[in-house]
Amino acid sequence: MWSMPFKEHALFEPPPNPSAPIFRYMDLAKFVSLLDTRALVFARADLLGDAFEGSVTQANMRLRPEWTKKLAATAIAELDYYRHQAPRWTFVNCWTASPTESVAMWRLYVGAGNGLAVESSYERLVSALGGKRDVYVGTVKYVDWQTEAIPEGNLLVTFLHKRAGFDYEREVRAIVSDVPQKNGVIDKDFEPPPGLPVPVDVRRLIARVRLSPVADRWYHQVVRSLIAKYGYKLEVVQSDLSGEPVF
Repeated sequence: MWSMPFKEHALFEPPPNPSAPIFRYMDLAKFVSLLDTRALVFARADLLGDAFEGSVTQANMRLRPEWTKKLAATAIAELDYYRHQAPRWTFVNCWTASPTESVAMWRLYVGAGNGLAVESSYERLVSALGGKRDVYVGTVKYVDWQTEAIPEGNLLVTFLHKRAGFDYEREVRAIVSDVPQKNGVIDKDFEPPPGLPVPVDVRRLIARVRLSPVADRWYHQVVRSLIAKYGYKLEVVQSDLSGEPVF
């Protein structure tokens, strides 16, 4: 029986339509890794390229003295330590939720050459996840980092909020928290890995594979051959953004 570690959580909101498409854009090497290992790699949050991952807004900082006034100094110091370490203990797998493919995401993750996008859905993703670690999945909210406060009290919620300038991503995130422990206490000397592989049922996960709008003809055959080599029967289609203009 397939083990499903997906956990519902009040702070993690699914997309309005859980069966609507979500996309993960990637190069061929990452696609081969997915087929070969049957796992999605969750990247450590502090290595995602955004220094604000796991942080709170300026509005939060203005409100924090009121929120923490009843806490002892030692408790405040402990919370501060957890907040700063959370990006190293949190692992993220990112998808784009949009009714159609995104030109911006093709350009960001694939560029002007060959590449592909795995098409799935929230429903498919949560049912495909395996392994023993708890996985939470929800949509990212984009907020004004100067004026809007985000909820506090759960460190994972900070990874569901990003600065408004990233709203083009329309991100759905799968998140794993992996706090290193030794003899029942946090192991402060442990260096977390750059990524965590989470097993997935590839057939449940992938609705179809979409090839870059400018993918070469040979690339189509390579992708189809790789899929067959690993024993899968997956639909492979050209990007909806391909074709020639008419005037």
